[in-house]
Amino acid sequence: MKILGSNGIEFPGGSPFTYYEEGTFTPIISRYAYPNIYSGNSESYNTQSGKYLRIGKVVYFNLRVELSNKGNLTSSNICITGMPFQPLTSGVGRMAVTVASADNVTDYSPDKLIGTFITYIDSKAVIILVDTVTTNAIPCSKLNNNTLLDVAGFYFV
Repeated sequence: MKILGSNGIEFPGGSPFTYYEEGTFTPIISRYAYPNIYSGNSESYNTQSGKYLRIGKVVYFNLRVELSNKGNLTSSNICITGMPFQPLTSGVGRMAVTVASADNVTDYSPDKLIGTFITYIDSKAVIILVDTVTTNAIPCSKLNNNTLLDVAGFYFV
């Protein structure tokens, strides 16, 4: 291994590793009807926090959002925006995301899991929540004033 000063680290036989960053971001529960994302939904939060670690072209993240009032998050489907980096726009296997906890989401419980995937909409990384049985997007009408979501995963940039 060779230290390249401010230019990163070079491993034997490889190219330089030049990007490492840790930080926070503010996740937002939004509405979407592909290909549009609707913000300004007058929702309010008890908790809204996200942390990330970017190593090279991979972003690892975890986030928690807890609504105190869902505002007009009543139509369209649930998505989470505010991710820290633009995702890779093409390629196979570009992400892995899991909902670690989903409390107070109507019709969803530990025996009916919520799935997720990250997509690229309007130059942004967007997490889409889906029903793992039907694979349909979960509608905003399933949110409640006290919905809590814990989500973790990684994606390529």
